[in-house]
Amino acid sequence: VGADYTQLANMLAVQDFKAANKETAERMLWVARRDEKSSLRTQDIKNFPCRDLCTIDQLWLASSDYKFGFSVQKQIWFDIGGKLNQFIESDWETYCKFCEFVEWRKKGGEWLVYDKLCWDLRGVLGHLPATFCDGTTVASVRLGFLFSRVATCKLWEDPKNKIFSF
Repeated sequence: VGADYTQLANMLAVQDFKAANKETAERMLWVARRDEKSSLRTQDIKNFPCRDLCTIDQLWLASSDYKFGFSVQKQIWFDIGGKLNQFIESDWETYCKFCEFVEWRKKGGEWLVYDKLCWDLRGVLGHLPATFCDGTTVASVRLGFLFSRVATCKLWEDPKNKIFSF
């Protein structure tokens, strides 16, 4: 929709993942025509333009050697049994399993503070982007809708069609 991804590309090129994460969230809000202090609504995610979602994802994939990106996260979500188009509350156990896998939550239930995420390539597979956060944690009730949109838009998929076996 005419979003400029130059700044995001530059941040990712130098692996400034924390700044890129913030820029990703800001670009997504801009594309959805939402105020920077608001968040994406379910309808914003369901209607997010595939071309923009693909651009964001490709930038993350390229900068991380296919370690980070929404498509990587979607594959993990599917591999652990996550469902599409539903709020997380309807499958809290799977959501917690996903968040523990990508290390947004410690085993045992403690959510990581946003600033304590790993902002470099030492982060585990799928750790970033963590754009759906409230400034304190990365908890989100809308990830199932985002991964549904990623699947609909046919973003990159692991050629083996499974990142891990669980």
